[in-house]
Amino acid sequence: AGGWLGPAFELHSTKQTVSTNKQGIAVSGLVEANTIAGRWTGRAEAPNGAEPVRFDLTNDPLPSKTVISSRTNPSLSGENIRFTADVSVPAPLPPAGTVHFYVDGQPFGDPAAVGSGGVASSDVLPLSAGDHQVRAEFEGDHHQFATSSDTLTQQVAKAETATTLSSSPNPSQDGNGVVFSAKVTSFDLDLSGTPTGDVEFKVDGVSAAT
Repeated sequence: AGGWLGPAFELHSTKQTVSTNKQGIAVSGLVEANTIAGRWTGRAEAPNGAEPVRFDLTNDPLPSKTVISSRTNPSLSGENIRFTADVSVPAPLPPAGTVHFYVDGQPFGDPAAVGSGGVASSDVLPLSAGDHQVRAEFEGDHHQFATSSDTLTQQVAKAETATTLSSSPNPSQDGNGVVFSAKVTSFDLDLSGTPTGDVEFKVDGVSAAT
């Protein structure tokens, strides 16, 4: 077995010199294709002065998949929520890039970098009561295609509250004005934000003010 000195293969900055086999065929070694996406131009040049052979290699980014999840679903109004995106790509490259999180079409916190395990976590923020549509978008890089996750519905329930009523002055005299005050607090002290909404005051079952 053996042969003579064969063509010199060159692909971008990669250069190899290999010998031909008995059939006069020279085969280059493996070249990592997923370094720069796009079209590469290669060149094979024989030492006997023959015309160089040019060839093209199309290098497409790897497909990716993004799956979003919520650590707390359903949650309570005012409760801090974190979303997680799991990004996967075919071997051998690990996922790399940034994930943007959106709630009802609006950015949810800052973009998050994808870690070595393919996981990106959102900022921790509260949401108002109601159903919210959440999506994660992986922007990819020159190795991997960008992808968007399926939409996740985050259910946020109203938080239970306690209302404390006070009056001033108390006791009062006939004909004097009285001011009633209501303080509304959440049962769960870990919830962020201040309760909002209207309070209706009733005196002897009759509405006095809102």
